[in-house]
Amino acid sequence: HHYEALTPDAYLGIWGHLLTHDLAYEIIAELHPDDPFQQLCEPPGAVDARIGWGAMIRLVDVENGLAQRPYVGTRAAAATLRVTDKTLPVNDGTWRIEAAEGQMRAERTDATPDAELSVNTLASLFTGYLRADAASLGGFLRVTRPEVVDELMQLFAVTRAPFCPDHY
Repeated sequence: HHYEALTPDAYLGIWGHLLTHDLAYEIIAELHPDDPFQQLCEPPGAVDARIGWGAMIRLVDVENGLAQRPYVGTRAAAATLRVTDKTLPVNDGTWRIEAAEGQMRAERTDATPDAELSVNTLASLFTGYLRADAASLGGFLRVTRPEVVDELMQLFAVTRAPFCPDHY
C-alpha cells in the first residue's frame, strides 16, 4: 500500500493506525532520509532503519547538465575539478564550476584542479545524494585544496535530500 500524509496530524494518524494494528508483526516502509519516524518511536532504537538504493543518474553532458541545475547555495561559490569519464570523453577533463544567484555554469579550463573525482561521484554530488564532505572522507573526492570541500558544499547544496522509493 502507499500512504501519503498531507498534514502533520495525518502523518501521526497514519503511523498511529499502522503501529497499533494487531495483525501487523512487521512493517517495512520506504522513508525519505529526513522523515522523523524513528524519533517518534519509544525507544527510537526499536526501529531497524536501513538506507536503500534509490535512482541512478548519469551526467551525459557536464557543461549543459550543470547549467540546467538550479543553484540554492547561500553565497557565490566556485571550484576547479578534474573529472574522469572513461565512457564519454566529452566529459573527461578539468572544469571550472561557478555558481551565484540561482545559476550554475561549467567551462573547460587548463587551470590546476582543486580536486579530482569521477563523473559518477559528480552525479551523486549533483543530485545531493552524496555530500562533498562525505565524498572526501570516503576517498571519492581527492582534494588538492582543502577549502574546496566547503565550496562544493555550497555548489551542490540542495533544499531537500533526494529520495526515490522506486527500485529498478
